[in-house]
Amino acid sequence: MFAERQYHAVLKSPDALRWKLYVDRKTNELESLNKEISRTQIVSVKEDLKTEQKRAQRLLQTDSELFRQHNDLRETLFKQAVDMHSRCLATSDKFNDDSAIRLCSLWFANFDDESILETVSNALDRTPSGKLVFLAVSLILPSHHTTYLESYLAPNYGASVKSNNG
Repeated sequence: MFAERQYHAVLKSPDALRWKLYVDRKTNELESLNKEISRTQIVSVKEDLKTEQKRAQRLLQTDSELFRQHNDLRETLFKQAVDMHSRCLATSDKFNDDSAIRLCSLWFANFDDESILETVSNALDRTPSGKLVFLAVSLILPSHHTTYLESYLAPNYGASVKSNNG
């Protein structure tokens, strides 16, 4: 739970947006400076532009590094949260509903991020599939179709089907 809370705190941090904005601005500024340098014929102006270009490159490098560190932290915390929820599901029955929902919530919120696929795959391999069945019924079928499913699945999965759809 701690890693998940930290992940959400980092995810909602205004720092990431600010660094992304700084990186984009400095990248555009460097492109503009490069064009001006190539068009300028006056040596003194060209030297001033090159000095400004070097300063902009240093700032871009710094901001890019901070942005990368922020994203690395976000990804690390995400992976830890997914890993811990799957381990909780694998070793205990105490938090089945909560951990399953949180695990799937993290996964679905980041489904388009290919860098997390291995972590999610490992987490799902570790998680007993029976602990996720109630979510499948909730996600796949609208609630008015679950009455039929309850009668079909209840003999196999018992209360977990009924308690989450009724």
